[in-house]
Amino acid sequence: HDHTGSRPRPMEDRHLVAQINLPQINVRGTLAVVFDGFGGELAANKAVRNAQMLFEQALIHRQGNVREALQVMTASLNVLLANEESGTSMSAVFVSETQDRAFIAALGDCPVFWKTEVGMPMMTLAHNIRTNEAELRAAQARGAIVEANPSEGTYIRPPDNKTRILLTRALGARKLGRILSREPDIDEIPLIDGQVIVL
Repeated sequence: HDHTGSRPRPMEDRHLVAQINLPQINVRGTLAVVFDGFGGELAANKAVRNAQMLFEQALIHRQGNVREALQVMTASLNVLLANEESGTSMSAVFVSETQDRAFIAALGDCPVFWKTEVGMPMMTLAHNIRTNEAELRAAQARGAIVEANPSEGTYIRPPDNKTRILLTRALGARKLGRILSREPDIDEIPLIDGQVIVL
């Protein structure tokens, strides 16, 4: 990147790759998470420091149910980041060695890519207002106001402040709390020969 004449913004994105081994509930695999931060790095920093612990706790409490554990981890991160001014999207993948499956949790518009059993490329849905009409309608139902500007494009904002965003789902971002969903989409895919999952 060329930042000539301007000071580059600090990197706000964080990632985690961790081995999970919980023999007491017969769960073993790899957790990979990308936090795509915005408005500062504090939310992504706090999320990446706590994600593995929260996921392992959720797995134990949910007796190895990975789908439920990803939902609980996301909800716990939401509580942890509730007062942060900065925010982050989240893309998480757990590759289970004991189930021969991968579980994907997506919140925001940082996509995860994979292939089906017949080789068809797939990706998670983007949770933003420009490419997902259903997400825009859902944000409006939560009270979001749409602002369109020919030079800057379309954004949404809460009715009580001027903070604008494209995303409809994210963690943190306290000022946007009323209009953002904190629920991830969760997919489950078989681990086929040659499967590649990209975050």
